[in-house]
Amino acid sequence: MRRARRAIPVGERDLRSKLICSRVLSLPELAEAKIVLAFSSFGSEVATGDLVSSLQAAGVSVLLPVLEAAGAPGHRSVRGEAGRAGEILAAEYLPGDELVATSYGPLEPAVRRLVEPELIDVVIAPGLAFDRQGHRLGYGGGFYDRLLGRRRPAIVVGVAFAEQVVAAVPVSDGDVRVDVLVTDSEVIRCPGR
Repeated sequence: MRRARRAIPVGERDLRSKLICSRVLSLPELAEAKIVLAFSSFGSEVATGDLVSSLQAAGVSVLLPVLEAAGAPGHRSVRGEAGRAGEILAAEYLPGDELVATSYGPLEPAVRRLVEPELIDVVIAPGLAFDRQGHRLGYGGGFYDRLLGRRRPAIVVGVAFAEQVVAAVPVSDGDVRVDVLVTDSEVIRCPGR
């Protein structure tokens, strides 16, 4: 799936990312959303910079994932319990906030103003592959599945290029499906979650 994504020429990938982001912004699920967890794209992922800026311009509170490792000095989860290794938390990202590089790819807010997962209205989730049933193949750490498992019933919107939609994604216990999948060629309403 990474090869398929990288095979899309950069200019075309940029244009298709803009189309995907436009479709996401048109979703009725976002019309009433006050708090949205997006993601800072990297590599050949669907570019999300315009989406984040558009949401902020519309008055939506945008959060970005931050990865918190167990044992980090002063580490506490949003609920005040010791966090597990590789736990994704949601941090507020305001226009002009500094983003810092991470060892695992995406940028994160330098200042971590954590927000309870239960307050999130919509999650915009990346992935390597998706199927029409809403199953999502991530990068193998289960980070989003743990986060999404903690904060239902908010809406989960997957974003991907058309090449990333496959007949079936491997599924295991604990995997959380997306409700809507938005690609550059269509919007897929996935069956009941």
